Amino acid sequence: MKILKSILLTIGITTACTNQGSLPKNILGHTVPQNNITLKLKDTLFPKDSIDNPDFILSFEHYIILASPNAEQMLSIYNTQNGDVQKLQKKGRGPNELLNINQIGVFPNSNSFYVFDNLKNELFIYTLKENIWVLEEIRGFNEFMTFHIESTHTLGVSRKSDSFRYMLLQNSDEHKTYFHNYSLLNVDIPTGRILYQGHCVANEALSRFAWFSFYGETYSVMDYSNLDDIKIIREAIYQEVSHTSSNNVPTFSVETVLGFSSITGSKDNIFTLYNGKKILEFNNSGRDLLLCNDICVFDWDGNYITHLISDMAIKCISYN
Repeated sequence: MKILKSILLTIGITTACTNQGSLPKNILGHTVPQNNITLKLKDTLFPKDSIDNPDFILSFEHYIILASPNAEQMLSIYNTQNGDVQKLQKKGRGPNELLNINQIGVFPNSNSFYVFDNLKNELFIYTLKENIWVLEEIRGFNEFMTFHIESTHTLGVSRKSDSFRYMLLQNSDEHKTYFHNYSLLNVDIPTGRILYQGHCVANEALSRFAWFSFYGETYSVMDYSNLDDIKIIREAIYQEVSHTSSNNVPTFSVETVLGFSSITGSKDNIFTLYNGKKILEFNNSGRDLLLCNDICVFDWDGNYITHLISDMAIKCISYN
């Protein structure tokens, strides 16, 4: 049953955004149209005990892929056409094993998806062969903190640059373009990388790239149509990260608010799962506080346009 909550979420997002309501609700300091999403549970083809406890979801074509970093088999792949479930990818430090899952995504114009292990700095690439998903390649990948892969570029937060925050990598020749910093947040590069962790999403057709914070409430949307002058077209700070420093090492305060815990994009919109809880609540609760009900919808100009409210708490979202 639990898997269907994720399936219907992708459908609910699609329908709700085409019919904006008129009831206002204030989130992020804005009053925007509000819509309620009703998730309906129905019988499914999938085993009820197959879902584990996923932290990431990827929905494309007729597949739904769930990534559970703490499960023995870390990936669960659901075929919504025939009900097949495939479990794969052992957890461990050995060859062909994942130590952690930090990100999951699909390669454009292909039948492949990737999983990023940020502890081993490796990209695991899976390909569909004779209706079975197999590990095709493991690629060293240590340039980004978080990223989005397009057909021609990979964009994300640079892991290595001493002067810049973001990097655009040409997939063909690996030429690198660096841009922007943390000046608006009043922190230097090393501090910014620690405090302002987040998620990336991009729209290749519009040449737009967006970053949303996991800690604090801030985001940026950029236009990279001119690689010689990548512009920030919208940047907002609703709440900075609360922190202290000892020996120049920043530490999160328990008053720090979690902002956007999951992100996905369509050709028209950016969908962000909004949390709003403080770290203090996580420290004092045994519940999974990553579960939340609010989805903030932005357009690719960075305007906050719609607030979706799910009747069931959800943990991660993916647009299909």
